[in-house]
Order: sequence, then structure tokens, then C-alpha cells
Amino acid sequence: MRNGTVIVSNQFADLGTDTAIRAALQRLCEKEKLVRLTAGVYLLPNKDPVLGILYPSLEEIAQAIAKRVGANIRPTGAFALNQLGLSTQVPTNHVYITDGQHRLMTIGKAKIQFKHAAPSKMELKGKISALLIPAIDALGQENITDEVSEKVVALLQKEKPLTLQRDLKSAPAWIRKYIADLQNHKP
Repeated sequence: MRNGTVIVSNQFADLGTDTAIRAALQRLCEKEKLVRLTAGVYLLPNKDPVLGILYPSLEEIAQAIAKRVGANIRPTGAFALNQLGLSTQVPTNHVYITDGQHRLMTIGKAKIQFKHAAPSKMELKGKISALLIPAIDALGQENITDEVSEKVVALLQKEKPLTLQRDLKSAPAWIRKYIADLQNHKP
């Protein structure tokens, strides 16, 4: 494995008992070969001579965990708003919906939360619309400004029209109307 790789303890399940795996990972942490990020999640550290250990972003950690446990995840709420540039606030907690198990992990002072969602919420396929629909929903109808609408129009132009139309079928009615009005130039 490369330095900087996030490791989840269950990826070694076929190599021994849970107790043996935990003990081996603990020994590697004591020898500073691994860094424990949270329960069952470790980092094969990438060390810089000046900066020390280079930690991956919370998003990279979340993606690695999801991949290791075989779950799909999608950002929601403030994190989705930030990723799309609809908010300048950088959330310290990253919340994702998932088709896997509900999980809450504390990494330093930040939290990564996977919330189990209905299959219909995981059906969104567009690179932009899969983020945009939950971001607009988190923002709320009453908080949509002209500035937000301008940014949404620009984002919509980056999405494939057929993908957007398919994804909008899973969106709340007010979001479907809002996006239709934007596309028809009636914000």
C-alpha cells in the first residue's frame, strides 16, 4: 500500500480473528507505522520532513471508508453546498447519505457521518445534480437568493440534460419547479 492510504480494519477480515487483527493494527500504531484516525480506521502515514504527517481530507477518508465497506455515499447539507460553491462556509462535519450502515466517526475535532437513506435518494446519477438537489433542499426554499439562482443556472449548464431530467424525478416538487423556472428564465 502507498503512504497516505486510509485503511479500514475489516479489510483484513479474511486474515484472522477480529481480536488478532485489532492487536496487529495496535502494534503497528505503537511502532508509528500506522496512525489511528478513529475506531477501525487507520492511515498509512505520508511524512513530510518539515510538516510531519500529511493527513488526507475528511472527504478522502469518507470515500476510502465507503469503498472498503462496499457502500455508496453522497454529500448532503452544508458540505454539498460548499462543494458546489453555493456556500463559502467550510463545514467541520461532513454528512453523507449512504446505502450502507449508519456510522458516526470522530476524526480529531471533526465528524464524518453516514446516514442510511432510502434507495430513491441514492438513485441520483448526475455528477452535478446528485449534489445540487440535496444542496438546494438543505438550503431551503426561503433562503434562495438571486445570487444562489445565478450559481445554480451555471451549475445546471454543466449537467447532461437527460441525466438532470431523470434525477429531478426523485427531487421534491418545489425543487423540480424551481429548476424548471430557472431553465425557463423565470426565477
